[in-house]
This record gives sequence, structure tokens and C-alpha cells, in this order.
Amino acid sequence: MPKCLYNLHSSVDYVNYLTCHELPPEATYQQRKKFLSEVRFYFWDNPMLYRRCSDHMIRRCAPEEAFRAILESCYSSSYAGHYAAHKITNKVLQSSFYWPTLFKDA
Repeated sequence: MPKCLYNLHSSVDYVNYLTCHELPPEATYQQRKKFLSEVRFYFWDNPMLYRRCSDHMIRRCAPEEAFRAILESCYSSSYAGHYAAHKITNKVLQSSFYWPTLFKDA
């Protein structure tokens, strides 16, 4: 899983914390504080990681290998067209998927 810019963590870090209560070992104090404030939105239902988003919808966290395929399917569907990034992210979110870099990747 990718380590993203400034305090965003990978799904592996969230799963490790939710199952074993292990914090990311390389994280600084500020990153740990941020991580602990973010982890409350995630829950683990073996074998899937889910996130409760700000609209109170529960979305499945997509694995890194699926990011590209999900975005391509949103871009290439018959009703898609070539929309702005925020339209594509809305389509991904409506499909009940989420990943930490979704808004940057679209």
C-alpha cells in the first residue's frame, strides 16, 4: 500500500491497528495523533476494511491493485464521458468504494 503525502496512512496500517492495536512504527508523534483521530472512522469485518465517511455512508476500502480498474470503469462506462475529477470521485463514492488518495488519483 502506498504511503501518501503528509500523514495519510495505508490500509495496512489501519488493519494492523484494528486487529492488533499496533501503531505504525515509523510514525512521528504528530502522525500518530492524526492516525488515532482517523482510525475511528474505519472498521474491520474480515476480510474487508470499511470506512464511515462524512455523509454517514459506509464504503469498502479498495485494495491498491483495484484503484486503476475502478477509475477506468468510471471513465469508460457508457454513461461516463470525460468529466472533471470531482464527478469521477462522486461516481466512485456512489459505487461504495473508498481509498485515502481517491481525490488526488481521479
